Amino acid sequence: MQEKGFSNPRSSRHRLTPGTVKFAAFHVLSLEGSKGLTILDVADKIQKSGLRDLTTSNTPEASIAAALSRDSKLFERTAPSTYGVRPAYRKDLADVEAILSAARERIRIFK
Repeated sequence: MQEKGFSNPRSSRHRLTPGTVKFAAFHVLSLEGSKGLTILDVADKIQKSGLRDLTTSNTPEASIAAALSRDSKLFERTAPSTYGVRPAYRKDLADVEAILSAARERIRIFK
């Protein structure tokens, strides 16, 4: 039996489950380039993009920092309290709205 939202078990190779902090942070950071963003900037962009509601969390910055520091295959620390996505996973900046729209749609379908 498959769980809700998982049509293909192999499609989520890095456990980027739609609606999670890690999913939202990945989509925000994949558009930022090599310098990355501070944890506070990541939280702000996640909230503005509508990928996750961080107002329900008491410590959204801690949640983001924990999610990013635990996955060294996707994320890299570029400076203290600053993270980026590894070069293989970066996206083209020309497709920003299309990428965020696709991510929002995956969240909607997953729910």
